[in-house]
Amino acid sequence: IGTAGIISGSTNAFANWVQKARKAPEGAERDAAMEEVRRRRSLAGKYPMMAGMKQIEAWRSGDDSWTRMAPPLVPLTAEQKTALKADLDAL
Repeated sequence: IGTAGIISGSTNAFANWVQKARKAPEGAERDAAMEEVRRRRSLAGKYPMMAGMKQIEAWRSGDDSWTRMAPPLVPLTAEQKTALKADLDAL
């Protein structure tokens, strides 16, 4: 769709939606799929980005080691995890 590639945590977290958008024919179908990608990216932006993306991967993979952060970064708080999970479930 005119791009050479991307390195993106949110693209990894929402890969199924990104693939749907990438493979959709140009027009309304792609526009709708891209809107879903934007919604998810916007949600991810509500939280510290690296910690949020790692938490989503931990949930997806069942491997909590994804939540380890190298200083000065810190993992999500319990409250942030709860809010992120609720936001994801609402999507």
